[in-house]
Amino acid sequence: MDYIPSKPEIQFLTAEQLNNLLEEHNILRKIHTNMFREVEQDHAAARIAGGGRSLIISYYEGNQYICTKHKILTASGKLFHQDIEDALINGIRYKKVGDYY
Repeated sequence: MDYIPSKPEIQFLTAEQLNNLLEEHNILRKIHTNMFREVEQDHAAARIAGGGRSLIISYYEGNQYICTKHKILTASGKLFHQDIEDALINGIRYKKVGDYY
């Protein structure tokens, strides 16, 4: 019989709770120091940023998924907004709730 991995448990957190969890596990530091592989998953026009771009970026350590960031840039390329939307830590999937743009 083949091994079928179970789906990770999902927990919903506020942006602040998720950010605190990412800091506790040094994930934000590793993102900022380019220790994870960054993969742009999607991009689209961002009307909220006056003709800017909305990016969905996932981070991996080897082949292991770590988290997904939503980033909005203005038309001139300046950061308008960014936050982590989703993370997988110790087999638990964390999703941000509220504050969607």
